[in-house]
Amino acid sequence: MKLIRVFLVDDDEAVRDGIGVVLSTQPDIELVGEIDNRAEALHLVEELRPAVVLVDIRLTGDDGIDISKEISSKFSDSPSRNLLRTRRWEQEAVSTGSAFLLKGCPIKELLSVLRS
Repeated sequence: MKLIRVFLVDDDEAVRDGIGVVLSTQPDIELVGEIDNRAEALHLVEELRPAVVLVDIRLTGDDGIDISKEISSKFSDSPSRNLLRTRRWEQEAVSTGSAFLLKGCPIKELLSVLRS
């Protein structure tokens, strides 16, 4: 079984912890790292090369859409893809080419998207 390597960028520690707990119960998904800011996220994505980068669209003092675009641009040779989390449907999120999920979506939906 091939592991789906996931990296999480979210400024809410409780959200990071909760998603981490859920992902740790999945035999085919590995949370390889998590962080709350752009600079470290870019460094760690380069180092860890996850298959999926799960990014909160609204970070304190930063913009998840910009982070997602920067990851896509900087690591265009990487097979990783970005998945943005947002509170509501936003055209700008769709325009990044990234997949996106609404915050509060069922865990089953999150896991399904990670696996797709």
